[in-house]
Amino acid sequence: MFDRLWGQEILKDAAAVCAVSDLEIDDARQFGVEDKRIYLLPNPINDDHYRNLPEQGGFIKKWNLGNKRLVLFLGRLHWIKGIDVLIDAIRLIEEIPDLHVVIAGPDDGAEEALRARAVHRKIMDKITFTGFLNDFEKLQALVDSEVVVIPSRRESFPGTALEAVAAAKPVVLSSMCGIVNWIPGRAAMTVFESENVYDLARKLKTVLQSRSSSQDLLNTKDLVLREFSPNALAAKAEMLYQSVSISDFRLRKLGELETRSYRC
Repeated sequence: MFDRLWGQEILKDAAAVCAVSDLEIDDARQFGVEDKRIYLLPNPINDDHYRNLPEQGGFIKKWNLGNKRLVLFLGRLHWIKGIDVLIDAIRLIEEIPDLHVVIAGPDDGAEEALRARAVHRKIMDKITFTGFLNDFEKLQALVDSEVVVIPSRRESFPGTALEAVAAAKPVVLSSMCGIVNWIPGRAAMTVFESENVYDLARKLKTVLQSRSSSQDLLNTKDLVLREFSPNALAAKAEMLYQSVSISDFRLRKLGELETRSYRC
C-alpha cells in the first residue's frame, strides 16, 4: 500500500537511490529507477567492537558446550532466514560427531516450529537456542564458533556476514545473500545454493574439515574493518551527496538559462 501511494513517487523524484547490494539494484530497476540514479552504498559495521575481541571460552562455558565444534546462526528466528535449511543440513553431517549448532536471536514467529523440526529430525541434542544476545554476548559467540552460517532465503545485505569476518571467522552463506560481491576474492566466504540442504551440508563440511587459513581470514578482517567502518562509508556518502548537489545545481542553472532564452 505504501509503495503504491507514496513509495513509487518518492523513487521517481529522488536524485539518487542508494542500494546496499545487487539485489537491491534489481529491486530499484523493477520500480522504474534508471541505472544512472542508482548508487551502491553498503551498510557500515562498528569497527571498534571488533578490534579488541573477548577471550575464547566465555560463551562455551556459559552454555556448557565444552568440547563442541560450534556452528553459529545469528539473527531473528523467521522463515525468511532459512534456519530450517540449516537444521536439515546438520542432520546430514555425520562425519563430525561433536558438531553443535547455536541458534542465537530473538523469536520472530519461527522458534516453536524450529524446535519441533529439530526434535523430529532427532538432533535436538546438537542444537542450542540462546534467544537474544547483547553486543558482548554476540562477540563471545563469534569468538567461540568455528563458522557462521547465513542460510537466508533472501537477504539484501546480511550484516552478520561482516560481523563474522570482522571476528576472523569463515562464513557459509546462501546464494540469495547480496554481500559476496563486496568481499574481493571471497577469502572468508563460501556460497551454497539457496534452500539446497545437500549443498549446504557439503559446503559446511568442507569448511569445517579444511579449516580456513588464518592469514586469509585476518586479511579479510582488515579489509572489512577498513572499508566498512562508519567513517569510510560516511566519506563515500558525503561524496555522493556532493555529486548529487552539484548535478542538481547545474540542472537548475541550465533550466534558468533555457527559461531566459525562451523569454527573449
